[in-house]
Amino acid sequence: MRIIKARPANKNGKAAWRVVVPGDMTANGKQTQRWFPDAVSAKEFAGTLNSQRTGTATRLIGLPQATQAQILRALDILGNRADEIEDAASLWIRTAPTAKMTLDTLIAEVTTAKAAAGLRPASLRGLKASLKAFRAGGRGAKQICDVTPNEVAEWIAGQDVAAATRLGRLIDVCTLFSYAVKRGYLAKNPAKAIDKPLRDEKPPGILTVEQCKVILRRAMADGPDLARFVAIQLFGGLRPAEAWKITEEHILADHINITAAIAKGRRRRLVSINPTLRAWLDLGGKLEAKNRWRRWNVVHLGK
Repeated sequence: MRIIKARPANKNGKAAWRVVVPGDMTANGKQTQRWFPDAVSAKEFAGTLNSQRTGTATRLIGLPQATQAQILRALDILGNRADEIEDAASLWIRTAPTAKMTLDTLIAEVTTAKAAAGLRPASLRGLKASLKAFRAGGRGAKQICDVTPNEVAEWIAGQDVAAATRLGRLIDVCTLFSYAVKRGYLAKNPAKAIDKPLRDEKPPGILTVEQCKVILRRAMADGPDLARFVAIQLFGGLRPAEAWKITEEHILADHINITAAIAKGRRRRLVSINPTLRAWLDLGGKLEAKNRWRRWNVVHLGK
């Protein structure tokens, strides 16, 4: 390493002193020069530069060989942007994960947190099923910071299921990594970079009058319990998932109380009992009938 010296020179016809500053000590990496009116100030500046260089070189030489090798690899990665190595290091410090964590550990933490937050059992089962599929093939032992968007995209594309199911699984994986980002375990969510699988929007199925007659006849043949269950869906507009959950205490004099615990989206609503529905409810029966699932299959599947 050459010593930086102050040398006498001529500037615009006048005597002066010059110090050449090498490129490794400038912001743009290019050699430059500084001019001084006298030898004292020039030599003082040159001495300062030499001290800085010597101190930096001493620090570098004193680093472990493995660390030196990492610095050189970082410079190789940056290539012609090697002068931005400080910015790269600062960005890493700001965005690096705060803790090492495997995918299995994150899945266990997320499912526990979701259960504690009151996620409905059916939704929790679906989340666990998606995450179980994602961790398969040894991926569960992988560090979460090593999971890439391409890996998630390839996994989604390789799912031999309907488009709607693939979309649901992507949403569940996105939920997993969103939790990690909120907790500071990750800087970015790799699943958010994935395009959502397209699915054909099918029109809702609408029963004809004749189909309604067939189902009601079959339900009545089974008994008023099942007819009551069918009627609140056909004439009350309840979703099947809601109909399975309500009990007799939800059916009041002039309306059905769909509580937040039952309703989709956890939004309570009241369903008015129209004359047709009232006529069917007056036939008697109870919603808490035994073996309702098996009996319903016989009715709606015609088995």
